[in-house]
Amino acid sequence: MSGLLYALLNFFVFTIPWENISVIPKVGTISKLIGIILMAVYLVEVKKRQTLTRPNGVIVMMFLFVFWSGLSILWSINIGLTYDRLLTDIQLLCMVWMIFDLADSDMLQKNLMQAYVLGAYVSVISTLKNFAVGQNVVYNRYAASGFDPNDLGVMIALAIPLAIYLTAHGRPKIFKALNVLFIPIGSIAILMTASRTAAVVAAVALIYVLVGIKMKKTTRMVLLALLGVGGLFAIRFLPSNIFFRLATITSEMTTGTLNDRTILWMSGLSYFVEHPLLGVGAGAFRTAMFERLGYSAVAHNSYISILVETGIVGIILMSFIIGSLFYRICWGLDKHRMVFFLLIMILLGIFMLSWEYRKPTWFILALVLSTLHIRGEPLSRADSAK
Repeated sequence: MSGLLYALLNFFVFTIPWENISVIPKVGTISKLIGIILMAVYLVEVKKRQTLTRPNGVIVMMFLFVFWSGLSILWSINIGLTYDRLLTDIQLLCMVWMIFDLADSDMLQKNLMQAYVLGAYVSVISTLKNFAVGQNVVYNRYAASGFDPNDLGVMIALAIPLAIYLTAHGRPKIFKALNVLFIPIGSIAILMTASRTAAVVAAVALIYVLVGIKMKKTTRMVLLALLGVGGLFAIRFLPSNIFFRLATITSEMTTGTLNDRTILWMSGLSYFVEHPLLGVGAGAFRTAMFERLGYSAVAHNSYISILVETGIVGIILMSFIIGSLFYRICWGLDKHRMVFFLLIMILLGIFMLSWEYRKPTWFILALVLSTLHIRGEPLSRADSAK
């Protein structure tokens, strides 16, 4: 792989956690621009080497999912939104393929993980800056410039297991220090978002940090001390309403409406009953809600979005993708703990977010897939018998 292609791939991943901070007029986010350049260089490289990695079953299912989503333009209730979603899905599929094809060694994958952690630092620093100057998104909820607090909180949380994994697996000292520091600093930034979804996802990450990975005793002690200092900082300086809001997680899940999300879910499911097989068209959930409720809204639940937009066929394809990854992880759970926790985290996050078309979701799926691929885990019982 050429040096330029490798650098572009890492820089692209680096931009994912902070892409909304820098939006280029008439182009879009910086990650979109880098992605276009990356794809062009990749195609030149493929032409030179004249070979491609053989796709496995999960990649095929991802292609079929994108194909089915695009095909839904034939019956979509909003052709324009479905066309836009098709373009997005094609770009996401290209991203997954390039990571699967290019990150073909443990070292290259660690570099991609490191790039994401460093990118998350950019958003963390922006969040801390906005907190310092009192620039909140909504009342006493803070985020990096251009970001929704819920989206940002989950993006940062996803970097926590990557950071601790890299800490325990032989990175240069400067990166090891940055990775250790990211755990408490990233956790504080997540608290600043006051996102209940991000808090739940981050809790899974911290379980991995505390008990899910083997590390030197001194490293664990330093990490616990830093978390303690971070906790004291949060108690001393963060507004009390942040903690009051986070304390409602249990009550909202048991007796509340999850900020009216359940209303959207029930309305979406009622629409699904009317269009069970084909759905209403990829990206058209907003239009369905406008027709049903009188206002446009996303589902705030990727599973319901997929079900309503692409019908039973779409949700079966996505279930196969996720189920296949879990199946492969279970063949070697001891050596796949990090990707197991990552997969659990993203699946929890998208339960409360419409992230079925967002880069972090597909990046995590690509990272899990490529990790399993280079370690030779079987995709199915038939593969394992060969």
